[in-house]
Amino acid sequence: MLGRLACCIGLMLLAGAGQAEAGQQLANIFYEDDRQAEARSLDSDFAAVGALQILDDGRWRGRGAATLVSPCHVLTAHHIAFGGGRAPGDPLSFAYGPPRDGRAFAERVRAFAVIWGNRDRHVHEDWALLRLEPCIGEKVAWWPPVSMTTEEAAALPDGVMLAGLPGDRNIDAVSVDPSCRVVGSDLRLPPAWLHDCATRIGDSGGALFRIGENGKPVLLGVVHAEGTRRSEILSVWTPAHSNFAVPVANFIDRIHPYLAGAQ
Repeated sequence: MLGRLACCIGLMLLAGAGQAEAGQQLANIFYEDDRQAEARSLDSDFAAVGALQILDDGRWRGRGAATLVSPCHVLTAHHIAFGGGRAPGDPLSFAYGPPRDGRAFAERVRAFAVIWGNRDRHVHEDWALLRLEPCIGEKVAWWPPVSMTTEEAAALPDGVMLAGLPGDRNIDAVSVDPSCRVVGSDLRLPPAWLHDCATRIGDSGGALFRIGENGKPVLLGVVHAEGTRRSEILSVWTPAHSNFAVPVANFIDRIHPYLAGAQ
């Protein structure tokens, strides 16, 4: 895959080119569908990836992915935390852990937004940090967010991975694309990343990540998942059909005070 994409590293995509409305969450799968199902047992690294849901008529509904990034906080996409005109104080929950008693997730805690990007500006601000009550870091591994430039991420020898909860897969497990790449960025500053990780509706808010030197995942970006979707698997990556993520580098300075206080 590296040779196939080498010519595209550093590619700049004009803002708006080939993009659809964010609410549609259109995305693509490139080359082959090699996504893997990873169990969310509480002693697994993938227990950190769960679902953010809203309280609707007394029931928790909908889902967007979120990732535990401190003992007490999850990161997700702004449009997942505030979609449908939700206000910062509206009730949200983070569902996590393995399936139990016919439910997709064994555990649930309340989640409250504490800081977020200005999504109206562009996809590079599509992020939100939420605090969990109670904290769950004593029983669930969390993924530290790590800042990388576009060039550093694109040059990673083993590429990156994506973890989410796509609607075309069973959510009893986390769906992981184990081998994909950051291909470039758009023209805005700070940029949004273009990537070829397999992404479907439901992955929004999920994690673009890599395995760190200690053998544990680190979070590099938040999945935005905008693109021009095709139902078939695409044999070639193109800017018009790219998927998008918001790099941690765009907001690490803003969330650091919250994370530092939770450890």
